[in-house]
Parts: sequence; C-alpha cells; structure tokens
Amino acid sequence: MEKIGTRLRLERERRGWTRLYVADAIDSDLQNIGRWERGETFPSPYYRQRLCSLFQMDAEALGLIRSNVRNSAGEMQEQITEDTQEHDLDNRPFSQHLVYPASQEDENLQTEEAPAPTWEGWRETTIPVPLQPQNLSKERRPFPSRTMIFIGIGLVLMVATLSWLIPLFWRLLASSPASSPYTLVTQPANSSQPVSSPITGTVTRQAGDSAAIVATSKPPTVRPNERFTIFFIVINNGNTIRSDVGKYRLTCIENCMGGEDVGFGSQNAVPGQQWQFTIHLTAPNLTGTYSTTWVLEHNRVPFGPSMSIPVTVSIRPGGIWVSPDSGQTVGDIIQFTAHAYRTEPEDPAIDHVNFTVNWQNYWKIACVAYPPATGDIFTCNADLRQLGVTPGQIRVSFDVYDVLGNFNKSANGVHSVVYSPGQGLSAGAPFPTSPATPVPFYHSRQRR
Repeated sequence: MEKIGTRLRLERERRGWTRLYVADAIDSDLQNIGRWERGETFPSPYYRQRLCSLFQMDAEALGLIRSNVRNSAGEMQEQITEDTQEHDLDNRPFSQHLVYPASQEDENLQTEEAPAPTWEGWRETTIPVPLQPQNLSKERRPFPSRTMIFIGIGLVLMVATLSWLIPLFWRLLASSPASSPYTLVTQPANSSQPVSSPITGTVTRQAGDSAAIVATSKPPTVRPNERFTIFFIVINNGNTIRSDVGKYRLTCIENCMGGEDVGFGSQNAVPGQQWQFTIHLTAPNLTGTYSTTWVLEHNRVPFGPSMSIPVTVSIRPGGIWVSPDSGQTVGDIIQFTAHAYRTEPEDPAIDHVNFTVNWQNYWKIACVAYPPATGDIFTCNADLRQLGVTPGQIRVSFDVYDVLGNFNKSANGVHSVVYSPGQGLSAGAPFPTSPATPVPFYHSRQRR
C-alpha cells in the first residue's frame, strides 16, 4: 500500500504545481503541505474539501480516505475524528513531544523506555505527531450564525432604546428649570438662607417673585440702523418689593439690538403696582423681521413670563400724490401723476410706480409708470371704461417699488374722485396722441 500523501504529491507534480502554490490556493502554509505529502500528518476535513476542489478529484482518488491508507510501518492508524482530541494532543507537556529518532530496523526501541532528553540531543529531536491534524489556527471555521443573529438583534434593540431615550431626556431637560439660559433656584418665601447656583454663585430666590404683562408697545417698522423705542407695562402680582437695590431688573435674552438692562431707578414697585419699562434699541442693518425678547430677573434668576415684540426692518421708498385731486370729477381717461423718491440717499433707486383704482371694495392696477428721463415725476394714463370701473365715487392711490423689491403701499394715502363716463381726459391734460401706457397685468386684490 502506498504511503499517506504519495498520491497527493504525484497529482501535484503531474500538474507542475509547487507546494507554495497549493498552500496559497487552499489558504494553508508550505509546512502543512510538506507534512501531508510525507505522511507525517493528515489533512483535516476542511482542507480535504479544499484539496478536492483544487485538484477537481474526490478524496479517494487523492488518497485522502483513511481506511485505504497505511503508514510506512504497515500499521493501521487510528482515526481521529473529534476536534477535542486535536487540542488534547497539542496540550501535552512539552517533554512528551521530545522523541529521539528510532531506526525502523530496531523494533525493540518501541518497547524500551526512551532516555531523558538532553541539550546535546535537542537539535536531533523532532516532534512527530502521527496523523495529527494541522494547526487549528490555520483552519477557517465559519462564524456561528446564531451568534451573529444575536449580536444583530442586540444592536437593533440598543439603537431603538437610545433613539427613544435621548428625545425623552431632552424633553425632560427642556421642561425643567435647568433648560433655561439661567439657573432657576427656588426656596420658601420665609426662608432667608441663600442657595447655591452653579452659574451665579450664591443667590436668593423668593417664591413671592411673580409678574404679569399688562401691555406692550405696537410692533414697530423701522429702517436699517434706525434708533427706536419699545416699552413693556408689567404688574407686580407677587408679594416682594421690586427695586434696583434688591437687584431686580428687566434683561434681554434674544435679539437685544443694542438694548441694555432696565431697572427701577431710585423708585420701588410694591405688590399690585404697574411699572413701565422703556427700552431704546437700534435696528439691524439687514432687512427682515426680528423678535426682541426680554424677561424680569432677581439676582440674575429669571421669573415671570418672557416678553417679546416683533420688529420689522425694511426700506420704504417715499411718494407724494400729485393728481387727480381729491373730489375731482374724472372721465373715461384718467391721468395719474405722483412724485416717487428714495427716502435716504443710500437707498436703492426707484424702479416703477403702480397707480391703482378701487371700486366695489376691490383694487386693480390701472397703469404702471416707469422712471422718466429726468426728474422723479411718474405719470401714466388709464382707461377706466376699459378697466370696467362703474360710474360714481371711486378711490385711487399708488404704490412705489425700488430696484431691490422694497415697496411702500399707498405711499401718500388713498384719494377719492368721481367717475363720470364720457367726460374725456381728466386732470386738464391734452388727450395723448400716442397710446396710453400699457398695463402689463391686471389683478384684483383686497387692500389691507
């Protein structure tokens, strides 16, 4: 019978492959291939399958069936099938691995006790483990699918739990006093002991600190960088006396616009008394709507409601009505004239003026006037009959627009005139020899 590995070596050499090539192909190493071909060790089931796939032969054709293979001494080798036996072989004491080579002719050495290993015989020793499977660290074992499933389920549950807990945590934090930009610290009204604040140090917060809004100023519309004033009227509905000495003041928490904290001056606000806080602000240099928000504080601890006023910052071009005069009777053709201009020298130039007419409580654009060659007088003619205006009293006005889209609705108010069909051109101007200024669009809108 042929030795273990002989057929494997013959098939490899017949194909012209090196041991290194076979080792790389089955993800093993050169040392294992040599041991298999010399019959020193036997491939594990995993590598037997890899070898059969590489050589495209079954295990019996490659000599990888143990029952058909005998070693060089002609003895049948025991079949090692359990992985635990492989580990037991590797876990033997080191001295049991040290075996001196024995000659095949001297059969008595198999029964005699081997001499103790010495340093001089170290280099002559080998560690032959007959039919020992190759190193387990080289074998690739599939990752346990159940473990992978459990890990995936655990990760999903952890992510779901965090996605639920984190928003809940933030909601609780936002609803608690600690979510305020200030630290709220409370104690009974009859207590004079100070409490510690992580932000302001030692402060005293009395339960009697309470306030309510009575009135505020109207939301202002201002120009960029314009100075303006707002006010809040607040009532002291608590049981403490408010004063600068007691460290009570109104402070800004959002869109302060250069406003400073406001106190009580040299006076006091007793319980039940109303107090007006007047605040001087400067509008931002960018157009838009801003909400300036203020709150009362005692020892830098806020109390009472937050107070806000929207501030609209815009550029409004100006205009002055010229004709027709209020109360004038006009005919089918009406000539509109108005003076439109920039409010400030640095404002954008005027783009156009819409002259509008109202009857039956609906406004329509009668005609559009564009900048003249010289001056700032805008004029255009409109046919009231073509617009469908009903005879009788009507209202007229004009809107001014600049090149950046800023506008001023009814720049100089609304005027009333009387429409009498068939009266010809109004405002005393000669009937135009050229067609009236075309109206690019008509639309109905409710003027607010």
